[in-house]
Amino acid sequence: MKLPIYAYGHSIYRQEIKQVSQDIEDLPQLIRNMKETMWLLKCNALAAIHVGVPYQLFLIDMPQKGKSVFINSEVIKKTGYLNSLMETDVSIPNVSVGIDRLSNVQLKFQTEEFAQNEGYFAGKTASLIFQMMDLCKGKNMIQHLHPFRQKSLKKYLYEIRTGQHLPSYDFIIEDMRQ
Repeated sequence: MKLPIYAYGHSIYRQEIKQVSQDIEDLPQLIRNMKETMWLLKCNALAAIHVGVPYQLFLIDMPQKGKSVFINSEVIKKTGYLNSLMETDVSIPNVSVGIDRLSNVQLKFQTEEFAQNEGYFAGKTASLIFQMMDLCKGKNMIQHLHPFRQKSLKKYLYEIRTGQHLPSYDFIIEDMRQ
């Protein structure tokens, strides 16, 4: 089932993210739905928070591996050089920004089956992991931008939050009159 995406600025992104435990009943279904949503949106990464679920869970479409599940991830080591890659976020439609991130990450995480795993990721995959880890900490790609660039996007971001710019997919905006 395709899941709706919560818009940039929604209060869901300010909620505390919870660790994922094995006793969460609907977790396999949530992961299947997130995979389907990624496929339908043609996106490379999706965090549970994007679909309104405040769990430390994200999926990344990795070359030669397909959609990989990362649960309760923890960065062990960041290395490499600063790499400026264009990033997008399904909660901020039609915005693509260059973000400087380190080129490599060593990560400890659990798989979909809750097996402990450790991996070393580089390039675009590392950048996506950093972006998803930031989302799990309540930080989005806009917060990495220079204040001047943030200011230049301010009106557009307001229009996203208020539903004046809606993407072609199901998008949940928060009633700003509350």
